[in-house]
Amino acid sequence: MYLIHLTEMEKHYFLDLAYGVIEKSQGLSSMDKVLLNEYSKELNIDADQCNIDLTKSHDMLADALTKFTRMAARKIVYLELVGLFLADGHYAEHEQSVAREMREHFELTDEVAEELFSVAKGFIDMYRKGAELISA
Repeated sequence: MYLIHLTEMEKHYFLDLAYGVIEKSQGLSSMDKVLLNEYSKELNIDADQCNIDLTKSHDMLADALTKFTRMAARKIVYLELVGLFLADGHYAEHEQSVAREMREHFELTDEVAEELFSVAKGFIDMYRKGAELISA
């Protein structure tokens, strides 16, 4: 939703990071796949161009996070990735750990991080509600 506000390079970094983080977790849920596909479409980037491998090193995550230097980009990345983490209805410990690391690295205050988390959760809840209404 807000990814349009990223620079072209930030868009690539974001998609790499999103795929890398999700692949490192316990596997792709069907909702993860849908969202990652939607990200690719929204960003007009072929998913096959993603090349980050976060499974090999914790330092690779920290390195990936350094690519986002603008505060607005950091907030967008945090919001979108937290939404991705929440999409499958299970906020895994690994995902919580990544969110904490992003919050610290991006220098987001607890208040801002909590507000962004609330917005992400609201989006997911709204999506689910819409899907329920459509399928009923």
